[in-house]
Amino acid sequence: MTRSPFVPTIGIVGALILGQAAVAAGIISPLLIIVVAVTALGSFTIPDYNLGFSVRIQRFGYIVAAAVFGFYGVCLGLMVLLIHLVSLNSLGVPMLAPIAPRGRSSPDIVWRSPAFEMVRRPEAYGPKDTIRLGSPRKLGADDAQDHS
Repeated sequence: MTRSPFVPTIGIVGALILGQAAVAAGIISPLLIIVVAVTALGSFTIPDYNLGFSVRIQRFGYIVAAAVFGFYGVCLGLMVLLIHLVSLNSLGVPMLAPIAPRGRSSPDIVWRSPAFEMVRRPEAYGPKDTIRLGSPRKLGADDAQDHS
C-alpha cells in the first residue's frame, strides 16, 4: 500500500493547529512556532538521509534553545554553528576559505571583480607562487616580494 501525497500536508496542518492552540494557551511563544515551521520546511529540501538526520538533530537543538532563551537562544545557536564551521578544515583548507581567514587575495567576496584584476592566487590553498601568471597589472613593492 503506497502512501498518499497528502499525508505530509495533513501532518503539517495538524502541527500548525496544535502550535496555534499552544500559543493561545500561553504554553509557548510565537517565535518558537516560527522557528519550528521554518526548520520543518527546510528539512524537505535535503535529499540525503544522513544529512537530513544531522540537520534534524540540529533542529532539535535550536528548538530547545528557542524554548529556553527565545530569540537569544536562536542567535546563540547560530553563533555556535558559525564558530564550528570556521574551525573546520577540509584537506587542509578552511571550510569558509574566502571569508574566514581573510587575506589579501580575497577582496572580492561580495562583489566579484573582473578576471584581469585578480592578480593573487587564493592564500587558503597555500600556493608556492602567490602571483598569477600573465597578470597585466604592474606589481607594487609588496607584490614584487611575493613574486620573487
